[in-house]
Amino acid sequence: MITAPFDDGLADNLIIVDADHRSTTAAVSYGERLVSINYYDLCPGDVFLFSEQTKSPSISRIAIESYQAVLCGAEASKWRHVGILDESYVVWDAMPSQKIRRRLISDVIQDTCDLMVVRPNKPVDKRKLSEALLKMSGSQYKFDVQIGTLLTARLRRLPVVPVDYRQLAKNSNFPKHVICSTFVASVLRHATTYPFFKKLPLVIPADFFTDQDFTHVPLKWCEIRV
Repeated sequence: MITAPFDDGLADNLIIVDADHRSTTAAVSYGERLVSINYYDLCPGDVFLFSEQTKSPSISRIAIESYQAVLCGAEASKWRHVGILDESYVVWDAMPSQKIRRRLISDVIQDTCDLMVVRPNKPVDKRKLSEALLKMSGSQYKFDVQIGTLLTARLRRLPVVPVDYRQLAKNSNFPKHVICSTFVASVLRHATTYPFFKKLPLVIPADFFTDQDFTHVPLKWCEIRV
């Protein structure tokens, strides 16, 4: 995990990496230096977890963290938002006001949040990943009564109606309405043909932190040498 932005200063002895074609999407000016996270260790399909850090938490933030703490534990509850990395080192996510958003890594690490990356343990097909992202780029962010019902079902541990996610991916049946976590889960199911979270009525951001089908990717700051 890393904490961004880096207002409190970065160490002088950062790992030095030579600039390459990916640096233009990841580098951020910091004084006289170019810095970034270890983007060279990231892979298409990696999932970004975000935890906004504010002095005055909103009611919605408190509610989301409290809900996630009940289901996934206190450590996982802070991760309130997720996105997914594509082959061009662009992070895609679903936002209430911006629908499906795309951001460079350089934009992501300048955001006011803690950041973590996890990687699916199943092989990601880059072509299918791009296909899923493009087909879902017009999806609408929608937090409605149905989402509320599914959230309640999780709290009450109600039985889940089995869903054949492999068949959905085969038929290219992508959801038209999403929240951030269902967007990322749908993309990964298509890119891997693996039924992630098949026992859950609704995927929430904290699930990506706790699920055994994902491995944490260590993050660190580095300096880019041109």
